[in-house]
Amino acid sequence: MPARKKSRRVRLIVITIVLLLVGGLGYGSYWSVSTVRASFPQTSGSLKLKGLQGPVDVKRDANGIPQIYADTPEDLFRAQGFVQAQDRFYEMDVRRHLTSGRLSEMFGKGQVETDAFLRTLDWHGVAQQEYDHLLDPTTKRYLQAYTAGVNAYLQDHSGAALSLEYAALSFRNNYKPELWTPVDSVAWLKAMAWDLRGNMQDEIDRSLMTSRLSQAQIKQLYPAYPYSRHRPIVDAGSVDPSTRTYRPAGSSAPQGLSSAVNSQLAGISRIVDQVPALLGPNGSGIGSNAWVVSGKYTTTHKPLLANDPHLAPELPSIWYQMGLHCRTVGAACPYDVAGYTFSGMPGVIIGHNQDIAWGMTNLGADVTDLYLEKVTANTYLYDGKQVPFTTRQETIKVAGGKPRTITVRETAHDGPIISDRDDQIREVGQTAPVTDAPGGVNSGYAVALKWTALTPSKTMDSVFALDRAQDFREFRSAAADFAVPSQNLVYADTKGNIGYQAPGQIPIRAKGVDGAYPVPGWDSHYTWTKYIPFKAMPYEYNPKRGYIVTANQAVIDQSKYPYLLTSDWGYGTRSQRINDLIQSKIQDNGKISMDDMQSMQNDDSSEIAKLLVPYLLKVDVRNDKGDYVRHAQQLLEGWDYNQDSDSAAAAYFNAVWRNVLKLAFGNKLPKELRPKGQCLRVPPAGQTGPVDNLDGSSGTVRECGERDPDEAQPDGSDRWFEVVRKILPDANNPWWTLSTTAFFSGDPGKAHHSTRDQLLEQAMKDARYELTAKLGKDINTWSWGRLHKLTLKNQTLGTDGPGIVKWMLNRGSWQLSGGEAAVDATGWDAAGGYDVVWVPSMRMIVNLQDFDKSRWINLTGASGHAYNAHYTDQTGKWAAGELLPWYFSDAQVDKAAKQKMALTP
Repeated sequence: MPARKKSRRVRLIVITIVLLLVGGLGYGSYWSVSTVRASFPQTSGSLKLKGLQGPVDVKRDANGIPQIYADTPEDLFRAQGFVQAQDRFYEMDVRRHLTSGRLSEMFGKGQVETDAFLRTLDWHGVAQQEYDHLLDPTTKRYLQAYTAGVNAYLQDHSGAALSLEYAALSFRNNYKPELWTPVDSVAWLKAMAWDLRGNMQDEIDRSLMTSRLSQAQIKQLYPAYPYSRHRPIVDAGSVDPSTRTYRPAGSSAPQGLSSAVNSQLAGISRIVDQVPALLGPNGSGIGSNAWVVSGKYTTTHKPLLANDPHLAPELPSIWYQMGLHCRTVGAACPYDVAGYTFSGMPGVIIGHNQDIAWGMTNLGADVTDLYLEKVTANTYLYDGKQVPFTTRQETIKVAGGKPRTITVRETAHDGPIISDRDDQIREVGQTAPVTDAPGGVNSGYAVALKWTALTPSKTMDSVFALDRAQDFREFRSAAADFAVPSQNLVYADTKGNIGYQAPGQIPIRAKGVDGAYPVPGWDSHYTWTKYIPFKAMPYEYNPKRGYIVTANQAVIDQSKYPYLLTSDWGYGTRSQRINDLIQSKIQDNGKISMDDMQSMQNDDSSEIAKLLVPYLLKVDVRNDKGDYVRHAQQLLEGWDYNQDSDSAAAAYFNAVWRNVLKLAFGNKLPKELRPKGQCLRVPPAGQTGPVDNLDGSSGTVRECGERDPDEAQPDGSDRWFEVVRKILPDANNPWWTLSTTAFFSGDPGKAHHSTRDQLLEQAMKDARYELTAKLGKDINTWSWGRLHKLTLKNQTLGTDGPGIVKWMLNRGSWQLSGGEAAVDATGWDAAGGYDVVWVPSMRMIVNLQDFDKSRWINLTGASGHAYNAHYTDQTGKWAAGELLPWYFSDAQVDKAAKQKMALTP
């Protein structure tokens, strides 16, 4: 934040606090200067921490990032819990209420529906099973130590002394946080698995499309992965059929779905969207970049490893930077690790230790299936027999309201019935036509969710094993337990080796079942029976090419691999750009430096612009009085395709791209996929053939979009790049038809069928008018950053609190470079607007030759306390593509320390 803007904010805060205190307005009695500062933690001097076996040192650098030093693992993780609670307890508290389906206890009746859905999935219950029955005893000890550290902080802090937000919550509903538990930590993995769950939304969307589009048209909107142009992670390799071990080398048509079932799925989609509202949109933009380059091609002669996970922008950031160091590293205390942690969970998730470094990207495996169930009130049909549901009662406590009790119904094979969580869905399910209903099954279809994260696993064990791994063998051994979320793991070590491992619990489906659509739950043919064995999962170790790139592209050519990982990969635009950048550097015996790696992370080239701009420049804009549109079109002449924040050409192109998508595809999608507020006149759903008048004056209905703008389609992801790529050469493709009534008539006819160039011309006109309204008439004042802005919103109260609370807790906006499917993936949803909806949530580059020369940055800062100096102190540098020095050695950490605190028994 610029200094002038920051100082102005401080002056306004003082004025506002005075006005509130004098006027006695609502929250005013709580928002005093002392209240704001009450929660700032002690970060120097000495504190007693009950339960420690010996002294612990906490050293914080200029950005408040802590490095912890202890003599035992238990002391290390106890201190980690204490320190994270100091900086981030409100964030931790919200997360555990999310994962346990108890948000209503904090925020009232508005969260009841979300809680009911989360209680149905029972994340917290699954985490409890993991803790009780699966986790290693050592892991449990570490979780218990971490929990004790958190609770030690809670015992001495309450209300505003914990965090500013509690002053507001106390005023509203007398809320007081309860003690932390080990299961609260384990359950957060379920939230991350949900955020990165794969193709569930695609499965719903394809089904919803059947109300308006044919199977052939839907297939055109989900093209095959372009293996010939976009390299998968693993070039070659095979699974030995006798041992089912992977050895690296040097779709069926869905059942017809009724409109009533589509209505159910639309309702489920609405519920599902409410959960990612806290975690971020789920789609093809959500993923990450990670790549590693062998010392053969680096200036350091040792590997360089980069990672930047793409998640929703949150305040505070979802990541918390930290170092965890045993003073003497050995069998008794094996941890010397630093990197990115989750507040509320012990250990380091992404980073490096003294021997190895690792990064993660979302593998995108298909780990969910929706099952249509034929049900009565108490039973479901399975292989011709009525089977009783397993049921449980869940009581949701509501701040300021009466408790609500729900009944969760579960099948033994296909998971919980999620369609029970909405009255409209339930009514539709009760009346849904079931054409082959046998044996008294008369209540229609219900919908169940099968998801690997609802099966207990040992992922928490894996986190600690990764943190102490010393070589690739131990790294792979740790990865074997990393069940959910399924991630691409990239690896490098100080000996010069690089590697890759695909882990995860991924189901083996029956022959002919591809997970693309909901399947019949009453037929055991569709039931999961096994998971892909870990030994058969793809991996690489020191590949001949000398580098490994993972950016949510296909892991391996599916035709060369015996198991289905997914049918819905990301389409590889970012990964191929990274591949090309590396190749361009090394093809002439060049070497890649730390600065080169950083430059690659900030690459904002638009690959769709390279494809589309030549067509746009050939369009002859007609009836263009005063060359109004032509002047904007000229911005694209000579443009370098970079989406810098100050680029007028990038602003205009992205507006044209948004309008191309809307005209060619968006207007033809069902209302359940279009953004809220977008209303069109279209033929009734399911109607084909001619309508009364192609001008829409009759034979049409007015339909308005129903989806949150951040989740709507077409979102402009690289799936849509592929869709457009395939039809661009065909100037008369039916998708170029501007008239929706003509498109749905089945025979548009020459008089009403527009061509590619006519649609592109209209898109350029619409974009010109749109940007004139948003940015002004003078194109010389346009810039991409003025459209593409990031606002950081504090969890819950920063989105749903009173206006003054939002103003005090939120920050921004920042004008950003980058864009959808760029390496600098500041994502935006083209159907909903230009605002940034996902970001590189952190960036790191690890130098395996000298860890002290590594670099990192977080989206916000170490602190979750509004007006603390470290609340958003990294955001300005992050927005500018800068990185901070990341020191690891004891000497450099001590030299960089600005505050030191001793925790004593």
